[in-house]
Amino acid sequence: MTTNAYERLRKIICVKSMTDNDERKGRAKKIKGKIKEGAGKVTGDEGLEIEGKIEQVEGEIQEKAGQIKKKVKKAME
Repeated sequence: MTTNAYERLRKIICVKSMTDNDERKGRAKKIKGKIKEGAGKVTGDEGLEIEGKIEQVEGEIQEKAGQIKKKVKKAME
């Protein structure tokens, strides 16, 4: 394998793991936020409820960023 081909393969693998990682982390953050929101509702803690909603939005953004990276990677192939 030439150095050029090796570098291209390394970049593809690196980008794939980053996008998968972003998507996974985003989904996990959304779930964590949902739990916080529910706990806030049950306990009457409005701050915790709001914190959970914010975390859900952050997770959605992170997940979408991973999906965009994946589309860009596919377009570059």
